[in-house]
Amino acid sequence: MDIERNKRLYVELLRDNFERILSELALVYKLTHNGEKGKEAEEILKNFLKNYLPKKYQVTSGFVHSDLGISNQCDILLYDANNYPPLYSGYANQIVHMGSLRAVIECTMKLNKKKIEEDNRKINHLKTLYSKDIEIQEAMSREPLAILFAYKSEGNVLENLNKAENKYFDIVFCADGQLYIQKAESNMYTNNLVDDVFSGETLHGYTFTKEQHAFSLFYSYLIDNLNTITSKYDKYNMVQEYSKSSIYVDYKKY
Repeated sequence: MDIERNKRLYVELLRDNFERILSELALVYKLTHNGEKGKEAEEILKNFLKNYLPKKYQVTSGFVHSDLGISNQCDILLYDANNYPPLYSGYANQIVHMGSLRAVIECTMKLNKKKIEEDNRKINHLKTLYSKDIEIQEAMSREPLAILFAYKSEGNVLENLNKAENKYFDIVFCADGQLYIQKAESNMYTNNLVDDVFSGETLHGYTFTKEQHAFSLFYSYLIDNLNTITSKYDKYNMVQEYSKSSIYVDYKKY
């Protein structure tokens, strides 16, 4: 029995963490100001990620810089903090280089067709900065992850995702028990089979819900995908970045 308990520990701990997120969110929903609700919900997710992602990833809000431009403000950025510092660190936002970026997460309180379209347009700018920068593509093992994280959904999320003209998110999670992964070969989203997992009362004195399973799978997908993204130090490093940038400093002529 000890072996069985040890084997199920991973999902049980993730279950507990998800319940903590939902209990904090329940308090947020009581706020009357929609803008503040969104900020608080975003901070709840950021707090979880700061505690449960490997420490090599810094969790922040802010902007992504590349030679081609600067992205729109992003809700959550995950970047390689072991090897690359931020270009700028303010009180509320940081600016990180594309070469250090590992994932961008957009948070929303309610996911519907309109919100999918809005967030696709927002993330498109960041994706374009990567896809048009040959040097960055050569410097990284793969494109940074784009994730859409929602707390509630409205309508048929999978249908709306697949009907979208542009599909820029790699992972779409909704805390009401939905998780969709985009398959590169088909450019379509598929259900992660959450509907097929067992759920309900357990013999161990608690309940496992579909929503808890979905969150556990989301977290697992996130960790596995983050581990596939690296930067090549001979292609992108701080001395190279400074040297390249300093060429474009214009000095007065006397």
